[in-house]
Amino acid sequence: MRIPLTLALIAVLSGCADSHRWSPQQNGSARITTSERIFVTTPADGEYGDNVYSGSGRNTTKIIYNATSAKSRLVRIGGLAENFEDAIAQAQREDQDILIFPTILHWEDRATGWSMIPDNPQLMPLCVIAKSISLSGSVL
Repeated sequence: MRIPLTLALIAVLSGCADSHRWSPQQNGSARITTSERIFVTTPADGEYGDNVYSGSGRNTTKIIYNATSAKSRLVRIGGLAENFEDAIAQAQREDQDILIFPTILHWEDRATGWSMIPDNPQLMPLCVIAKSISLSGSVL
């Protein structure tokens, strides 16, 4: 009786496995030094159809924060940036060297635990040297 119960429990719990994967689209040549101050803005929450996934913007920021914290201890999380100009202004007010401005292009949250179909978030992180951007004229 114990063996079938144990096997059934293992089968149920294996469906709860985390299946997130990181698929970088580009391999940049620029490297972050440990002395650079990094500012990560919070993107608007992701959407799919009529569904808005509240907290997805904050989760995205935390993932980027955790990844960059491994390279530098001088990482800060900023507030919600409505657009790129606002993000640059935030970073420059905080006297930061590098701005990471993530944008959630697509967010599809699926029942990964039981269906084994992975979530489908698509992000566009834009990294710039914050001090080199002038907001007096055209930014892009």
